[in-house]
Amino acid sequence: MKLLVTGGAGFIGSNFIQYWLRHHPADEIVNLDLLTYAGNLDSFLLHEALGRTWYLIGYANKYIDDKKPWAIVKHDEGEFLAVMNNAVFILYNIAWMVVPFMPETADKIFKALGADRETKTLENYKFSIIKGEALFPRLK
Repeated sequence: MKLLVTGGAGFIGSNFIQYWLRHHPADEIVNLDLLTYAGNLDSFLLHEALGRTWYLIGYANKYIDDKKPWAIVKHDEGEFLAVMNNAVFILYNIAWMVVPFMPETADKIFKALGADRETKTLENYKFSIIKGEALFPRLK
């Protein structure tokens, strides 16, 4: 079942959402809240979710810097493919992590990876990388 909850960031709404999901884990809830004075963003732990996302982005950046795929490709195609495969899976996970905060950006990442958001498993899934538009174009 899909439920639309209005005011789910407030005390009553957030407790209702937590109660409902504990008793109906297969249900999907969409929360619509203006986030005014009554909203309690702490109950959603958004800062922690974004912190984990930024941690994974930092890890991905360090991984690419350390592995240097632009150099590996010149002497070890197998290692290059392994590094790039790992990078693609990391980017795929980052895309899912940013969906609630930046859905359009997530969609750009999915599109660049040739990923289908409806896919239920990545077992034997083949990504098809395409050059996409910049996620965050430079300001002029």
